[in-house]
Amino acid sequence: KALYNMIIGMRGGGKTYGAKKWCVRDFLRNGNQFVWTRRFKTELEESLNGFFSVLSNDEDLIKEFGEIKYEVKGGDFYINDKMAGKAIALTGAGKYKSGEFPNVDKIIFDEFLIESSGYYLKNEVTITFQLIETIQRHRDNVRMILIANSVSYANPYFMFFKIKPFTQEFLHLKDRSVVVHQYTN
Repeated sequence: KALYNMIIGMRGGGKTYGAKKWCVRDFLRNGNQFVWTRRFKTELEESLNGFFSVLSNDEDLIKEFGEIKYEVKGGDFYINDKMAGKAIALTGAGKYKSGEFPNVDKIIFDEFLIESSGYYLKNEVTITFQLIETIQRHRDNVRMILIANSVSYANPYFMFFKIKPFTQEFLHLKDRSVVVHQYTN
């Protein structure tokens, strides 16, 4: 029940797939919507091409819900012709400050840790917090899931939350509402 849930593991371990499947299942069961975030608009646009294609043959989802119609229109996600979520680039999050997200209960920030060839935004953690506040509007049911491949502990998120290298699978910082799941595949 932490606000910030970081999932860090090896490339190809199913982090993004699992998050997408959770978003679809929760929407179809409960009507809960999601926001999918990437740092830059170009990254986000690239990830929208075929966004749901990995789930189109998911046996669990088909068994539970039958055939599911997935569609991405602009920055909006539709499941069975109903709006299920929205794609928001962190660099453009400020334009949503007066937006309403009453049915969103999860924010997925995919690839929140960068590899050596990229760079973090100036004040990125603050921008991320502002996006959360825009969506959550003082509700306590919103969770942010930050997903990344294992790269480096030297990043603005770990520095902000004072996360130091650890060896156990889970690190729970209750006073900061943070859980870090560091798994090996």
